[in-house]
Formats: sequence, C-alpha cells, structure tokens
Amino acid sequence: IKTSPNSPASSSSLYFVLTKRDCNKAHGVDMLYLMKRCRSFFEWLTGVTWQDAGKVELVDGSSYLAQPLPFSISTLIRIKVLVTGYIEFQHNAELYSETFVPINVV
Repeated sequence: IKTSPNSPASSSSLYFVLTKRDCNKAHGVDMLYLMKRCRSFFEWLTGVTWQDAGKVELVDGSSYLAQPLPFSISTLIRIKVLVTGYIEFQHNAELYSETFVPINVV
C-alpha cells in the first residue's frame, strides 16, 4: 500500500515520528515503574538491597531460589557474556529491530 508523503500513515511524516516517540516514552515510563516495583518486591522478599546483591553473591556463592548453583562466579560471567552476545548478534542481524523479541514474551 502506497501512502502519500503527507499522510498520517506515512512513516516519514512528522505525525508518525512524534506519535512513535510519545509511545516509546510512555512505554519506557511504564517499564521503569514495573522495574522499581519488582526491585522493591524482591528486596523485601530476600532482605538484600540491590546495592548489596553482588557482595552477598561473592560471600555466599551463587544461588537460585535458595538453592546453590554448581557454577563458580567466573563460569556464570562467561555464560552471561555468551548469552548476551548471542542475543545482541541476533538483534543486529534483524533488518527491522522493532520485530525482534529474543524470548517471545511480548
């Protein structure tokens, strides 16, 4: 479907750019609020603030749901670097990055 350059449906129009920017800002505020609520909930649940989480992991060892993980910290860092690198590589390989959802949660 071809649209005229002045049509609100045109991706090059100022209307589209401002609307998309406003939607992204609103979505960002929603996600920030959700992250703050989740952080507060997990701080309450574990009794560990986010500032002290790294220190606790170094002292007590890595764990998940109060069960110790059979990995060292250096192994966990390597796993995180590999997984994050793979996701970034896949994201950069996409032609339209808006459609990229790495774990299909949206």
